Amino acid sequence: MVTTGRTGSDLLQSLLDSHPEVLTFNGILQFYVEFAPISLCLASESFEVADLFDEFVGHFIHRFNSRYDFVERKDHLGEDRAQTLVLDTSAFRRHAVGFMSGQEPSKRNLLLAIYGAYNLCLSHDLLATRILFHHAHRLDELDLFLQDFPDTSVLVTTRDPRATFVSGIENWRKFSQDHDNERHLYVYIKRILEDSEPCALRSVRYAAVRLEDLLREDTMRAIADWLGVSFRPSMLESTWGGLHWYGDRLSDDSLKPVGWTPDRTDNNWRERLGAIDRYVLNYLMVSRLERYDYPHRRVRWWDALVLPLLIPLPLSYERRFLTPSYVVAKLKERDLRSVLNLFIGPWYYFRRVVLFFGYYLRTTRGRSFDGVWIGSPELPFESLRSRVSGPRHT
Repeated sequence: MVTTGRTGSDLLQSLLDSHPEVLTFNGILQFYVEFAPISLCLASESFEVADLFDEFVGHFIHRFNSRYDFVERKDHLGEDRAQTLVLDTSAFRRHAVGFMSGQEPSKRNLLLAIYGAYNLCLSHDLLATRILFHHAHRLDELDLFLQDFPDTSVLVTTRDPRATFVSGIENWRKFSQDHDNERHLYVYIKRILEDSEPCALRSVRYAAVRLEDLLREDTMRAIADWLGVSFRPSMLESTWGGLHWYGDRLSDDSLKPVGWTPDRTDNNWRERLGAIDRYVLNYLMVSRLERYDYPHRRVRWWDALVLPLLIPLPLSYERRFLTPSYVVAKLKERDLRSVLNLFIGPWYYFRRVVLFFGYYLRTTRGRSFDGVWIGSPELPFESLRSRVSGPRHT
C-alpha cells in the first residue's frame, strides 16, 4: 500500500489489523529505505541474524511498545484510550531467528521472518494467512519491495485532493515546523497531483481506495474481494494488535474512525482554500475529480485562457511564506534547516509553478485521468468488481 498524502493509509491498514488471513505489521514498515540503509548488520560482510533482529527492534521500538508511538497516538489505544500495545521482544527475536534457520539472509527472507515473528507474537495462526500486506507508504519503498516481490498488487489510498492539500499543510504545520515551508508544499502537492498514476506507470496490478469510502461495508467487502480474502466484521473496526485506535495526533477528534458517515472526512476545504486556489486546482484535476466522483466545476473554454495568468500567483498557503513575519520567525529559530529552507524556498516555488503548467497542458490537451478505484457510491457491490484492474490472485 502506498499513500498520496493524508489519505487514510493508516486507517485502511488498521481495518485489516485483526483479519486472520492478512499478515501485516504495526503501521508503516519502510524496511528497505529506512532500516536497511542504516543497518550496521547489513553493512557488514557477515552478521548474526539474531543481532540484526535486535537492531531491528531497537530501531522500531515504538512498533513493539506503542507507548512510544506518540505521533500515531498509539499510546492511547483501547476503548478507554488508556492502553498500549506491548509485544514480547525476546519472543519476537526467537521466532525470527527460527524462521531464518537454514535460510539465506537476504532482505526478502529477513522481511518475511519479521512479519512471521511479529504475527506469532500476537498469537495469529500463520497457516490461515492468504496475503502479506506491506505498508510501503512511499514509492521508493515500493520500488525496492517490488524487486524482491515482483508479483505484487498495490492499493493506493486517495481522497478529495483539495481536502488532502488542506490537511497536509495545516495539520503538519501545527505539528512540526520542519513541514512549514515551500519545499514541503511542493513535495506534497506533487504527490497529490500524481495520485495513482505512478503505479500505472510501474505496470503493477493496482486500485485506489477513497478515504471517504473507508468503513462503508460495501467498500470493505469490495476491498476484501480485490485482496482475495474473506470479508470479516473486523474490517469495520480500526485496531492495532486488536486494541481500538482513534486516529493520529494530526487528526481532529471529528475524524476519529467510529463508523462511516457521509461527512466523516470533511475538513471545510472550501472555506480554507482561496477562490483562486479552488479555481486553479479544479482545472488542473477536473478529469480526476470527475473520475473519482468528487464535486467539481465543469471546465469552459475560457478557463484555458485565464489559467496561465493565475498559475504563477502564490497560492493562499504560499503567501504566508512571503510575509516578513514568517521570515523573521524562521530566522529567530536559529536553526540551520529553517534558514536553508528560506533560501531554497524560491526554487521550490518555481518548481511548483512549472508543475502546475505541466498539468495545465494535460488538461488543455484533453488528456484524461484513468485511475482505477474501489468503492464507487453509485454502484452496487456486485458491480464494483468490474472497476478493479487485473485478475484476482493470492
